[in-house]
Amino acid sequence: AFFISDRNEPLTSEALRLSIRRYCKALDIPIINIHMLRHFFGLQCAQRDLHLREIQLLMGHTDSKTTERYVQFNPDQLKKAYDKAYPSSDDIESDECDDCVMV
Repeated sequence: AFFISDRNEPLTSEALRLSIRRYCKALDIPIINIHMLRHFFGLQCAQRDLHLREIQLLMGHTDSKTTERYVQFNPDQLKKAYDKAYPSSDDIESDECDDCVMV
C-alpha cells in the first residue's frame, strides 16, 4: 500500500479522499481528487524521463494506451530525447572517440 493510516493499515480510497478534502479545506485551497494526484504522478514520471512502460507498471495500467493519456506531449522533452540519442558534433568531445573522423 502506498498510503498508510495512523494504525499502520492501508488507507481505503474513501479514507484517502476524505483526508485530502480535509487538508485542502485546512489550507484553503481548491479541493483535488485522487485522479488528479494520479495524473500528476504520471506527468512527474514522464518529466523525469521514465519510459512509458515503466510509468505503465508504476501506475498499474494493463494497457499502455491508458498510460499515454496521462503523459502529455512536450516538444522540449522530445527535443531533449532526440539530442540525447543523436548528439550533434558540437556536443561530442574529440577525446571521446579516437577512431571518429569529423567531416
